[in-house]
Amino acid sequence: MNSKELVKELRIITLRNGVEISIEQERAENLLKLMEQRKFIEIDGRIINTVDITGIFKPEDLEAVVRRANGQWQDKEGRWHNKGDRVCPGCGEVIPFGKICGNCG
Repeated sequence: MNSKELVKELRIITLRNGVEISIEQERAENLLKLMEQRKFIEIDGRIINTVDITGIFKPEDLEAVVRRANGQWQDKEGRWHNKGDRVCPGCGEVIPFGKICGNCG
């Protein structure tokens, strides 16, 4: 991809049954308009009942849900850490599970 090509932002449509469908943001905006008018809509060859749509999300929103489900947590700066990692009360550094702080010892 060269620097002149634009990267299209994606949106993830989540359905009640757990199915996730990725589409471009522009298509998601058009989909919202269609949902107001129709009970059933077509997305990439799939016929979907609009009441089964639980949301339209940015990919990073769903990534955060998956990370939390896997036990990870996010610090104040937005960095992700594994389950069991903790913040040292002395220096504030994140300590991996089962380790001691290398700064405060």
